[in-house]
Amino acid sequence: LDRIVEQGLSADYVLRETKRAVAGGGPRVKIWPGIDIDIPTGPAEKKTQPEDVYQAVRAAFQGGAHGVLLSRKYSEMKLANIRAAGRAVRELKPG
Repeated sequence: LDRIVEQGLSADYVLRETKRAVAGGGPRVKIWPGIDIDIPTGPAEKKTQPEDVYQAVRAAFQGGAHGVLLSRKYSEMKLANIRAAGRAVRELKPG
């Protein structure tokens, strides 16, 4: 946790926590993890990159999520990061 401001939360973290939430919620609870995109940070802090978003969205669905919520404020999100989320969803779409 002491490096979270420099590194952010990993896709592995999203995967683990999504799996935990799905298991804890049971079959009647829908799990929609929030993926933070372009949260304002200081100069030496982690900046969201498209690959971060792509991997986090993929991890959420791999963990059993029923959907994802792209968080904070749409007008603050860079289009490249939103596109990365869309790319992940399209790649996971069946057939």
